[in-house]
Amino acid sequence: MEIRKNKERQKALDEAVSKLTEQAGLETVGFQSETDFSMPSTKTLRRIVNLSRSVLFPGYYEEAPANPYNITYHIGVGVEELHKLLVGQIVAYAIDRNTVLDEIPLEEYKAFDALFEEDLY
Repeated sequence: MEIRKNKERQKALDEAVSKLTEQAGLETVGFQSETDFSMPSTKTLRRIVNLSRSVLFPGYYEEAPANPYNITYHIGVGVEELHKLLVGQIVAYAIDRNTVLDEIPLEEYKAFDALFEEDLY
C-alpha cells in the first residue's frame, strides 16, 4: 500500500515539474507575491538579469566580445535600460495598489532597496 502511494506521489510530482518547466509555459507564467501584488513577468525578469550580467561583465555573456572603444557606451546603454525596467516595476507596484508613487510609504520603498531615504519625496 505504501509503495503504491509513493509511486502516485512521484507521478504527480513528475507531472507538476514537467508542466512548470515547459519552455512554452515560461513565457506566460505569472507570479503572486506574499502581499497579493503581481510579480514581474518571466520575460521582464530575464531581461533584468541579462542586462545586469551584461553591465557587470561586458562581453562575457554576449555573443560578440566587448570592444574596448565603446565599452563605456555599452555599459551606459545597459544601465539606462535597467533603470527604466526597475522603475517600471515600482510603477507597476503602485498601479497594483491603486495609488500614486508619492503615496507609497518610505518603508515600502525600502522593501525595493534600502538606499531609499526621506529625500525621495
